[in-house]
Amino acid sequence: PSLNVDDGVHLLDDAGLIAEVKKLGGMGSDLLDDPDIQQMVLPAIRGDYTAAETYRVAADVTVACPITALCGDTDPKVAIDEAQLWRGHTTGGFELKVFAGDHFYIDDNNAAIMTLIRAHLATLTR
Repeated sequence: PSLNVDDGVHLLDDAGLIAEVKKLGGMGSDLLDDPDIQQMVLPAIRGDYTAAETYRVAADVTVACPITALCGDTDPKVAIDEAQLWRGHTTGGFELKVFAGDHFYIDDNNAAIMTLIRAHLATLTR
């Protein structure tokens, strides 16, 4: 979280924001051509970019709970070495899971990710 990357995407007009999201690809990105879909999802997408691009935390801030970071091996937005930086933000355990895929690696790895999440949740209930 202390890696500050602000590409200014959250400040783009709607057409620019749509173009940026489409560059990332992902299932259903062609749905963004529909004005009704745009009206429904653009506020959330812009909010996500605003949060990601403007959030700031010091490099020495840590939490005591374990962190499991997930990323795609060809993600143009988050490199594996950048995801690895989460290790420095916990005094608990750290695990990095790298999946095949780009920024939307979750689309092709849904079952494996759900299995991982279920396994982690099961440890909380023991």
